[in-house]
Amino acid sequence: MKNLTNWVTGHHHKNGAKTKSHTSRTTSNQNNMKQTLLLAFTLFAITANSQTPPNGLILTKGMTIESEIIGYKTPLLEDAVKWIKLKPNKKAQAVLQFNADIASGKIASTSKTPVPTKINDVTEINGSTVYTGTTRIGVTDYKLTLKNVGDTVHYLLNDGLPFPIPGKNNDTTGVWCFGVRHFPKTIEIGTYLPGYINEMNLFPYDLKTSRREFFNFSGGDGYSYSGFVNVRKTRTMQINSIFIYTPYYVVSKEEIEVAGKKYTAYKLLNEQLSKSNVNTIAKDDPNDFFNDKYTSDKIKENLANRGRGWDTPEKKAEILEKMQTQTGLATNEQGYSVNLQESWYVPELGLIVKSRFFDGTGALQMESRIVSIK
Repeated sequence: MKNLTNWVTGHHHKNGAKTKSHTSRTTSNQNNMKQTLLLAFTLFAITANSQTPPNGLILTKGMTIESEIIGYKTPLLEDAVKWIKLKPNKKAQAVLQFNADIASGKIASTSKTPVPTKINDVTEINGSTVYTGTTRIGVTDYKLTLKNVGDTVHYLLNDGLPFPIPGKNNDTTGVWCFGVRHFPKTIEIGTYLPGYINEMNLFPYDLKTSRREFFNFSGGDGYSYSGFVNVRKTRTMQINSIFIYTPYYVVSKEEIEVAGKKYTAYKLLNEQLSKSNVNTIAKDDPNDFFNDKYTSDKIKENLANRGRGWDTPEKKAEILEKMQTQTGLATNEQGYSVNLQESWYVPELGLIVKSRFFDGTGALQMESRIVSIK
């Protein structure tokens, strides 16, 4: 827990970078990636302790838990060019000031997303209490199942089965695989609660690109020719992502207000480790430049020579590493992006009632909280 220890004392380590795309399909994929963060906040891990009823959690059929996701534009997102130019110590100072300004109310949120969770049924099965319900994010309902067996609550999304990712045309573009969470009823400071793993797999798809590129070649007739042409390519993409939520470290016990009432809560710390594997096969579309075959072939030859070495996995990795270093978002030794998270768990309610998610620089990027329980 070296990283978490550093975090508690206010020192933030570097972690992974994310790349941007200018295509609608890639933007959709980024939204799918973002959705796992929302799920981490809003599909709350529900647990219990000795204060709860003997049949399980303090949950009843028909209960609705209203939550909201709050987003902030971090210094990196606010002005990436300015951020890259800052020295490391200036970056650290900017992050500390940014988080302090959020806490004081000086910086307002940039987004708020309501997320209702409803308990639809409570049943007793072979001595265990089973709670079923749904959480809605946007227009998607996620099925929840909580099985209270003995001293442990087992928490499943979609009954542990792969969850399809819908596309714009009502097709399926991939699947989510949500890990099963296990939460003990009894919690002690200084111990760990189990972590879990989520995976996202996007099916192969074609991404068409068009880019103006410069050419310059000698025609062999004493003249050189130069200019710009549009180069079209088709890239077949497949993305597989893994999200590892490390065990929750129980830091302390404190008072917290939830939906207008004060409760005793346990503060938890953990990390989200994420990594994406992008398989790309690039293919040039038919590109005929001008009506002269000789000129067209010379342009293609020149473009191939000019771009040689820049489209290799090694060069791409070098460029990505440089960008990560400049932004302060370098991955860890295993190649995972690392984000830190704080959570507050209330045994009396059996809910993680608040979470705070920090980007790789240590700036608060997203938080969730329960606003009402009916």
